[in-house]
Amino acid sequence: MKFNQGDILLFNWNRPKWFSKALKFYNKKKYGQEGWTHAGIIVEVQKDQVLIYEAVSKGFINSYYNINFLNKVIADKKCIVGKTRIQLIDVKLFADQYLGRPYGILNMLGILLIFIAGKKALNIDGSKNLICSEAVARILYDASNRQINFEKEFSIPYDFIEPMHLYKSNQIKWQI
Repeated sequence: MKFNQGDILLFNWNRPKWFSKALKFYNKKKYGQEGWTHAGIIVEVQKDQVLIYEAVSKGFINSYYNINFLNKVIADKKCIVGKTRIQLIDVKLFADQYLGRPYGILNMLGILLIFIAGKKALNIDGSKNLICSEAVARILYDASNRQINFEKEFSIPYDFIEPMHLYKSNQIKWQI
């Protein structure tokens, strides 16, 4: 597969096992399918690797992924690639502004409380702490000159954007 800057990746990881099981259970209850458990965005493409920005337990980081590895997880249906319907600019510049921010564990708890209670139960913190899909959504908003707007599409704050929101968005075309 040919990868490009701005491509969105959704993964169905099994690590850490307890966390991915909880996310899959949540997705099954909310969306009727196991769905996707992690999101990242490609900011640079080299011959044999791509640079992906993603929020993980140690915060918002960038990591090189081998292209052959990505093609294998795509073939194994553990990953899909999405392309925005609107052209993006300066993806790396906008992604860099979030590097080093802590993981948004309270955002995850907020999403769970919304699911259980049916309404927002925690204050949101903006972009101070990030979960994976929130980070991708914020970068897409910035790099699209504010045209890709998930808050507007789903009527929820960016803090609560989930990988399945990205998957269901009309603003991204998925290559399945």
